Amino acid sequence: MTDSLKASARDGNPKAIEALMNKSFESKGLTVRVTNSGPLLKVVVRGKETPDKTLLPLIKRGIASINPTGFDKVIVTANAIGKRVSWSEQWELSGSTTAAPAPASSPLLPPPNVDILAGRVLPVKWYQKNWVIISLLIFFPPGGIAFAWTSQWPKAGKIGASFISGLWLLSLLVQQPKETQPTTAQEDAQSPTTELIAETEAPENEAPTPVVDRTFADAVNQAIAASEASQAASSKDDWDNAANLWDSAISQMKSVPASNASYATAQLKVGEYQQNLDYAKDRSITLLPNLGVNKSDIRYVFSQLNVDFLFKDAPLTDGTPRLLGTSRDNFVMMELYGSTNLVTKATMMTFIGKGVPADLQALYNVSFLDKVAPGYDWNAQLSETLNEISASNFEDFSEKETFQAGDKIVSVSLSEFSGIAVLLVSVEPD
Repeated sequence: MTDSLKASARDGNPKAIEALMNKSFESKGLTVRVTNSGPLLKVVVRGKETPDKTLLPLIKRGIASINPTGFDKVIVTANAIGKRVSWSEQWELSGSTTAAPAPASSPLLPPPNVDILAGRVLPVKWYQKNWVIISLLIFFPPGGIAFAWTSQWPKAGKIGASFISGLWLLSLLVQQPKETQPTTAQEDAQSPTTELIAETEAPENEAPTPVVDRTFADAVNQAIAASEASQAASSKDDWDNAANLWDSAISQMKSVPASNASYATAQLKVGEYQQNLDYAKDRSITLLPNLGVNKSDIRYVFSQLNVDFLFKDAPLTDGTPRLLGTSRDNFVMMELYGSTNLVTKATMMTFIGKGVPADLQALYNVSFLDKVAPGYDWNAQLSETLNEISASNFEDFSEKETFQAGDKIVSVSLSEFSGIAVLLVSVEPD
């Protein structure tokens, strides 16, 4: 890990931070994606299984050790590949601060070397100066402890400094033999990931570690998850989930930059993934509740010479697919819904003028119901009601009935508009 990569990370380069973190988490089988949105640094951790949230303290310490400039907040999200976000955490980055001077009452710091009675500062010998003693306590504890006891420090400060420096010396003596022993692969795999904190120096002649662009690899991982979801799909919800995963894989493939070595392959994969997305959507639509009848079959029956309906595609204003059929005299109108050849809903509207017998429109409605709701009994009571309405003055009438026809619901309603009776028959899956 080179100084140039670390310097780039401290300067706020998300890709440099990403490279450092990926190297840290490589042994755990995790991948990290780092982006930013203004002063917000975004970190996404992914794995075959959901990353454990116990990694969060390591991530926080690692980012704190880098202290990247230009960011004031960090958000970390984690999820298994192809799954929704499992957990997330956001915190503020504390800026670099200068250590405030400790209060004069601190037992570890010496009091000012002042002669109170004379009102003047006494001369301090070189080995009694604070910086000399503190330096020796860190780099040569035996000498630092000896000089501390000759200083003007309070007794509590001398004891505390001697104790801490002694522990520091003991830790150095204990760690030195371990550093000379080779580390096994198993120990490397089990040790906490702290490379972001304790980094080894690279030889001066080592080439800078390039910042690896992982957009292509992330898109491939997403496509693998989509493929697995497609293979296991059996319900409409399953196919909807697979379609969402393919859509995400396409978006990630489109974001692969031209500088990536796999850019040309990514462009080809976009078309391949689009075919898989279309297939998943078609399978989802096929599993929608439907009437078990094809538009083409109904269209064939009502296009015969004795019926002579005209059909055309006429989607609704919201884009809902609809096949519209009308009789040549515009006496009857039929609507067949469904984005495929299967009919998901069917309606027939018949206009009955004054004095026109109900039997005139019966042929259309009975033929219509025979196709979309086989088994429905053309109710004798309803026929009688229609006859009464056709012979009336269309004043003050309102009739609506709902029938169960196997696994379908048949709704029949009557209304009046400008002296004309309107019969509406609607059939939907139960």
